[in-house]
Amino acid sequence: MSRRISKLPDHVYFVIGGPFTRWDGGTYSSVDGPYSTLGAAKGKRTGFIRYSRDADAAAAQYKIVESPAGEWKQVEL
Repeated sequence: MSRRISKLPDHVYFVIGGPFTRWDGGTYSSVDGPYSTLGAAKGKRTGFIRYSRDADAAAAQYKIVESPAGEWKQVEL
């Protein structure tokens, strides 16, 4: 099974999380995506926040960035 799209989306969205602490004391960031709609990216971010231990801290850790035809920028929520 395969999917086809008629055109490329105008914007591509990613959900960036972190920095998180690794078991050895280092840090890392998570990247989920790409999503073709802002709603899909917001839904993924909401899922991360909902299933975290501390929702307030998780809300500050996860952000959505978009890539228009130029450079990356953070989405205002």
